[in-house]
Amino acid sequence: MDGLTSAEAAARLARYGANLTPGQRPAGGWQIAARAFLDPMVGLLIVAAATYIALGDGLDAGSALLAFVPGVGGGLVRETRTERAVRALRDLGATRARVLRDGRFSAIPTETLVLGDRVRCVEGDIAPADLQVARATHAFVDRSLLTGESVPESLGGGGLLAAGTVLDAGQVDGDVVATGRATELGRIGGMVQGGSVRRSPMEVRA
Repeated sequence: MDGLTSAEAAARLARYGANLTPGQRPAGGWQIAARAFLDPMVGLLIVAAATYIALGDGLDAGSALLAFVPGVGGGLVRETRTERAVRALRDLGATRARVLRDGRFSAIPTETLVLGDRVRCVEGDIAPADLQVARATHAFVDRSLLTGESVPESLGGGGLLAAGTVLDAGQVDGDVVATGRATELGRIGGMVQGGSVRRSPMEVRA
């Protein structure tokens, strides 16, 4: 396989756009906490506790307040993970990727990756886009950014190496199937930004 030609890559870049997500200033700690408190379930618990207190039912009010704590804690965890995804999206634009073009691998800016590019990742690399694995050698991936699970998972041919995840060991050659906001990581960032997320052309065809 020779990969895309420079002309093919340029045409796809012009058609589908750069492998970037619209920037957003990462939220501070107080903003993350505020979003957690705005969770509808947390609001219901606060209303329930206030109602029980007004009725003089201290026991049920205490139960509602006890349920409030894990509710807020879970919200903080979700919001923190989402902010990590947004930061990762911003950081990806400043990296370079090993890409097979015109018959040879070379390092190019991550933002210029396009659908169909063959990308090589080695131990310690952050996946620059969503990659359909074509070849994997003793590969393990850290998906904690997306799943919260810190234990590396084995990755074989046909699997997905998602943007923002880290190749913990081995080597992977994969084909770009989604870039920018169309990636799994981009969808998380899109939810934070409140915008619609564009489907990748390959997803549309599927």
